[in-house]
Amino acid sequence: MVARGEWRQTNFDALPANVSMHISALVSPFKKMRWGRLAVMFLKARGKVVKMQHFWNSIMGLPFKSKSAYIRREHLLRLCGAYRPGELPVVPDYLSFQVDRQMDVFKWAKYGHMADGTLYVADWGVAATKESLKEAFDEPVLLPDGGTMLPQGGLFDSGYGAKTVYRICLEIAKEHHKECRWVFPSKGKTGVSVKETVWASEVHVAGQKCPLYFYKDDDMLAALYKDRIKQASEPRLWFPMNDPEHPREDYESFLDEFCNEDEIEEVDVLGRSHFKWRKRQKHEVKGKRTISHTGEEEEEDDEPKNDFGDTAKMAIAWHEIIEPALAA
Repeated sequence: MVARGEWRQTNFDALPANVSMHISALVSPFKKMRWGRLAVMFLKARGKVVKMQHFWNSIMGLPFKSKSAYIRREHLLRLCGAYRPGELPVVPDYLSFQVDRQMDVFKWAKYGHMADGTLYVADWGVAATKESLKEAFDEPVLLPDGGTMLPQGGLFDSGYGAKTVYRICLEIAKEHHKECRWVFPSKGKTGVSVKETVWASEVHVAGQKCPLYFYKDDDMLAALYKDRIKQASEPRLWFPMNDPEHPREDYESFLDEFCNEDEIEEVDVLGRSHFKWRKRQKHEVKGKRTISHTGEEEEEDDEPKNDFGDTAKMAIAWHEIIEPALAA
């Protein structure tokens, strides 16, 4: 079949200088592309937008039609489980600690990781100093069996004040090296052409080597908002419910920070569609509130915040890093 195949034009409206070809792995002569293997690849990619796009584009040789993502509060409310902040409804395989630095404050969140990639938001907060951040790192989460679990590791966004972030990460690693608990600096990258969604590097701080992790920001955005929040066939991200007896004042504003990034469709001068992520503008979220450095709610005086949403992206990136260990 392959030997007798020939290339044929199918798009007669294409510009003369715009020539492309595609061929499906279904006709591949290589053993690693047998139909049984392709079926397994499809099943593993199902429900995961980034991996499904790779399957259709790179394996099947076909276009992949993305859908815009506009996250609303109701998308989050259906993911609220029957547990309270500070605890988990299951015993996770791993508990991570993710930090997003914004100017002079640190926004942190704890996530329970299951081996299949399901995440449970366990707790969150705002730290004004590195001392209070370390205290949050050492605060255990309550488990359903009555036991507790401490965060074992995570990522620390180094997009702002990188040297300070590096030093804090090294201090945490030094203080907890016997327990193998540490947090590594990280940074989201956009517009990069690399095969991996997460890759490692290192920086040198005060004569010490510090691991530094990069991740594809667009891929993590799709994995969070499209795979786990909006278009998930089965819930793979859970939020706690606000305790009616002891409600947290920052609960609503915490959820709001997962609703401030959208994927929109744009059309270029040639009529081709492109999808890009953007942060919502102030006029689009009028009346919403945010969390101040003291942990109290206040009216927004700047653009809408998405910092806690960023911690979820880091949790997904971190899961890719620890996935081999969880599967072992």
